[in-house]
Amino acid sequence: MTNSFIRYYNTIKYLKLRQTLGRALAGIKYKARLFRLPEISDSLNGIITPQVGFLKHDPWNNRNNLKENIFNFLNCKANFGNEIDWKAEKQSHLWQYNLH
Repeated sequence: MTNSFIRYYNTIKYLKLRQTLGRALAGIKYKARLFRLPEISDSLNGIITPQVGFLKHDPWNNRNNLKENIFNFLNCKANFGNEIDWKAEKQSHLWQYNLH
């Protein structure tokens, strides 16, 4: 009981009075089932058509390169041969981040 009280106190002490009262009122409304969900419009059809056509994406790392452990990030290509060096210390930190 005291653990719960301390937890609530440590949470509430940083809130404004308006926020605390709003949370209490929301809890009361929920318990008394006085809340209502908004009505869903009949015109809502769930279909979104894009305003702008998507650009064609040319992947930097194609399937054949990945099979051969060749990675290309930031216009910098690295060939790891048989085993991938996950540290890749010769590469920049950003390049290593993209590798992972």
